[in-house]
Amino acid sequence: MAKRGGGGWASFAAVVFAIVGISNAIQGLGALFKKEYYSEASLLYSNLQFWAWAWLIVGFVQIIASSLLVGRARSGRILGIVLAGGSAVLSFLTIGAYPAWGLAVLAMDLMIVYGLTVHPDAYGEADIIGPGPLDRSADIGGPRTPR
Repeated sequence: MAKRGGGGWASFAAVVFAIVGISNAIQGLGALFKKEYYSEASLLYSNLQFWAWAWLIVGFVQIIASSLLVGRARSGRILGIVLAGGSAVLSFLTIGAYPAWGLAVLAMDLMIVYGLTVHPDAYGEADIIGPGPLDRSADIGGPRTPR
């Protein structure tokens, strides 16, 4: 089995992704239950309840994706890139409601995207669980049968 690089970045992305997911979920809960804490007038679309549910749902899905990243699943990496990008856009669109929080989440999302894209070889290859159905490397050197 070939040694893969990027283990540190993979772990970093998984941990920061969990933090961002928890932060987004807390922000969603806060917007649902403490509306006066946010400036609804400064949102791009001034429907705080919509944004609260968006933050909450994205946060929970990010927490699930971070558990896939801990297991180094390739699907977790792809889901992580898509969700971190979506979270960055969501944070940018709602930055007026609470600027410090929005900038912090935006910065962490960008670090996650970098961490997930810098070493794609750190995630789920076929040699972790054995050869896949299309992997013919086990046939090399073995007995050959005429066709």
